Amino acid sequence: MQALVSFVIDAKDNIQRLVAGRHQMVFSLHGPLYFVMVACTKEPYGALARQLATLHAQLLFHLTGGVNQIFQRQASYDLRQLLGGTDSTVRGLIRDMNHSPAHFLGAVRCLPLAR
Repeated sequence: MQALVSFVIDAKDNIQRLVAGRHQMVFSLHGPLYFVMVACTKEPYGALARQLATLHAQLLFHLTGGVNQIFQRQASYDLRQLLGGTDSTVRGLIRDMNHSPAHFLGAVRCLPLAR
């Protein structure tokens, strides 16, 4: 995947989506961070791109903006060290995006009121 992204960047181009049969790969590049989603659903590109943008925002919430400076000093830095303990949060977000129509519709989920 990195070779594909590097090839496109070297060509001074921008990759957004690839379609291969029933699968579509959606790319979102944010500085040194590459987000890739492979989906076999019939969701439109815009909905999948919003999901990647939400994941990017969640990771920045945990990492702070200093992550760009780390990648400028060491381009091959393994981000997992900084994300320690956030797996359950990110997995929960992904699970929620898969099962809740609120994200797909760009809506706010209604929360139940206490009795």
